[in-house]
Amino acid sequence: VAPDGSIGIAHYNFSSQDLVYTYGSAGNWTSETVTSEGDTGLWPDLKYDPVTGEPCIAYHNASAFACEFARKTAGGWVVEVVDGGSGDNGSFASLAFNPDNNLPAIAY
Repeated sequence: VAPDGSIGIAHYNFSSQDLVYTYGSAGNWTSETVTSEGDTGLWPDLKYDPVTGEPCIAYHNASAFACEFARKTAGGWVVEVVDGGSGDNGSFASLAFNPDNNLPAIAY
């Protein structure tokens, strides 16, 4: 649940192979593509930034063999490679924010 009370879901679109963020409430849903670079967005974990309230997603990019992190900003989604280059980096990612400094932490 987002800070504003709406529901947010991060999910993988199998047909387009993209990471998608869907948000809203019953009967009023909006979906937006977070990233569409290759086969990306598997096993996403969504959390909300404790400072900005914006959605953040950790996930696996199968095309890049990478763990990636996406953060929504006023200018759109910003994607960073956390750990890439081999195997299943980022598979079944788990995202949390450190309560001491509000920085994201990802386990996979």
